[in-house]
Amino acid sequence: MDAIRQLQAIEDIKRLKARYCRFVDLNRRDELRKLFTDDITYEFQGWKKGQGADSFAGSARDFADRHSFHRVSMPDIEILSESTARGVWAMVDIIEYPEGSGKTSSRGYGYYHEEYRKVNGAWRISSLLMVRHRVEELGPRHSGG
Repeated sequence: MDAIRQLQAIEDIKRLKARYCRFVDLNRRDELRKLFTDDITYEFQGWKKGQGADSFAGSARDFADRHSFHRVSMPDIEILSESTARGVWAMVDIIEYPEGSGKTSSRGYGYYHEEYRKVNGAWRISSLLMVRHRVEELGPRHSGG
């Protein structure tokens, strides 16, 4: 793969990850589903793991009572072939639960470790591992700072 096509693939994967964050935060399950290969494997270390795009998108229902804010940066993307790639992203997420929910809001810091596959001309996430290295409790509701 020539340098221009590699750079285009990297930009396409960056846009894919931006959509992932936005669709998760806005609880847009139908659009989220389209970002994955049908056979995706996923794990949120220490919390949940599964397989399949429908399973991943469906698990968003588990979070109907919360708001999330995901930010990723510093992508380290390696193009392995015309149709495969892998990447690591630094991440920060804030998960807020409403007062009275009995759940604790938090801010997490860690990394996404992902693999990508090109399907019908579009890059899709085929494997996702999210590891938080630090989590701060924010209390029942966080309103800034």
